Amino acid sequence: LYDVLKKDHKDAVVLASEIEDEQIPYISTGLVSLDYALLGIGGIPTRRIISIWGKEASGKSTLTYKIISAYQNKMAKDDTNFPVFIDAEEAIDINHVKLLGVDTNKLILYPNPSVSRTSFVSGEEKVDFALKAIEFGAPLVIVDSLAAIQTKAKAEDSPGARHPGGGAFLQTHLIRSASEKLRPFNSTLIVVNHGTTPFGQGGMFQIQQQKGAEIMKFLQSTEIHLSPGKQLKIGEKKVGKDVYVTIKKNKVAPPFNKHTYRLINKVGFDAFHDLMFTGEEMGIIKRSGNSITFDGIKSEAKVTKGPKASSQFKQFLKQIGADKAKELKQAIINKCKESN
Repeated sequence: LYDVLKKDHKDAVVLASEIEDEQIPYISTGLVSLDYALLGIGGIPTRRIISIWGKEASGKSTLTYKIISAYQNKMAKDDTNFPVFIDAEEAIDINHVKLLGVDTNKLILYPNPSVSRTSFVSGEEKVDFALKAIEFGAPLVIVDSLAAIQTKAKAEDSPGARHPGGGAFLQTHLIRSASEKLRPFNSTLIVVNHGTTPFGQGGMFQIQQQKGAEIMKFLQSTEIHLSPGKQLKIGEKKVGKDVYVTIKKNKVAPPFNKHTYRLINKVGFDAFHDLMFTGEEMGIIKRSGNSITFDGIKSEAKVTKGPKASSQFKQFLKQIGADKAKELKQAIINKCKESN
């Protein structure tokens, strides 16, 4: 049978035993526990479709900025193959993006905000641009968000006009076409989507992805769900919130892993808090009240669990020195790998 199929299909057919074991390529999210404890391989797998979804204000766009920033930090100086961000909602704030660590000199944005303010950019144009970016080998293409992609006819028609299924068809076309192009063009697609409660069911049923994304269930490789948690305050001032992250689907590691992250205003997802929190959870960092210890070195200043924990932990990393800080991070990574 193998010989017959090989004769007709040539290199497309291979015995599974002939495939060499290889490290799945990935793009880091910039968060150690998300990369290794939840996703399992060091980040999001490349050449696949990744969905990030959840309720409003749960940090979906902010997580994509974190991923962009982490990718840019590892780019070679002469690399001009920049990530592409498709602002389907046309709501991006460039100053805010800069605050969250994104190098805007290394990010391709579509549509241009100054153009979209004066002329309409249709959903068809956004989908076409996303697919062209993939075909031209953009290493990372982000669509924010899928629900905002609607047909030109629906956007320009009068209120109450019916265009059944148009938006869903356009969204499905993006996902299905991208799934066929990502691997040969060595690109990765991240799709942001919204969570919604089925009409008429109130709070009795679990929240689900926005309709029009049904095809995502089958073609996505990794599904990351975000849910907002408690607010963080310093006095009466709100400075951020906790975000609960669950890996709903994972084709390269065990799914359903969960973790809590800290989202700080004007900072984004706090990588230092994640490192400290994960280190404590894994037993690598020992805590006693408001002090922590690593490898016998105790913090000279207090390191609390409150909103100031990140800046206090940074001081502890300075105290132990660069070599010990690298040793601490590697120990946490190794422990995360073992847990998966």
